[in-house]
Amino acid sequence: MQEVSSESTAEALLKIVEEIAGKRIGLHAFWLYGVLVGLAIQQALTSVTGHLINPPLGMTTHTTQAGVRLGVFLLLIIRYYLGAVFFFDVAYSGPREGIYRKKNYFLDFVIGLVRFALFLLLAVSIDVYSVRATLFQGIFLSILLFDWVWYLVSWKYDTRHLIKMWAFLATVTVLVGVLLYLVGYEMGYDSSTRELFGMLPVILISIFDLTELISGRRLFAQWLSRLIADVSQPLHYPHIDPEAQHSLQQSEPSFYDQIRSRLRAISDELDR
Repeated sequence: MQEVSSESTAEALLKIVEEIAGKRIGLHAFWLYGVLVGLAIQQALTSVTGHLINPPLGMTTHTTQAGVRLGVFLLLIIRYYLGAVFFFDVAYSGPREGIYRKKNYFLDFVIGLVRFALFLLLAVSIDVYSVRATLFQGIFLSILLFDWVWYLVSWKYDTRHLIKMWAFLATVTVLVGVLLYLVGYEMGYDSSTRELFGMLPVILISIFDLTELISGRRLFAQWLSRLIADVSQPLHYPHIDPEAQHSLQQSEPSFYDQIRSRLRAISDELDR
């Protein structure tokens, strides 16, 4: 009995150590994400604000286009950063992490790293005066459709069900945006107006998604998840009985609480 008890105690201690190590790695990972996000925002503001404050003569249209690009860039990078927090909380540290039994933290982290590196490139290409519009638009589309790359490399992991929902939403957004861009082209609008038309779905979806993330009421996400459901539906908690599922959904903290908790953990880590 004593040997069994000792083994159980050792296993329990090992699990605690692994959990603490995992949380520390997660904190450092998001610190790196934060650095990339900060650099990208700084670059975007540096590229655009000077022209907004003191626009070149006769370049009003370009100045407006630069302002729209900056606004969409900020909206999108905040959305994806908070989305990354949501993903890692759900898949690796939240009350639902046990649902995703097969997963790869390193792969998910690297994918996020590449995406935020793309945001840094987008920030560099945001300047309408010195960079070709096609470069900005190409990187912009790459960021939106990058979820399919993530989905493909995560095919054998349970987390692909979460990724699939976002990839599907991004694809619909891009298709509608391209359609609106072509409508603007057929109607004879200039390039900056056509670009704005193409960005309208991204703006609307980003605002809607951020509202759901912050409020914790994932109604649209639940509906979309049902629409594209496959063998296993993560938002319906496939490995949990219905009563436990309902209890888990009711007890899950809002995304605002998750953000606040993560920020407090990072602050405590820095104080040490």
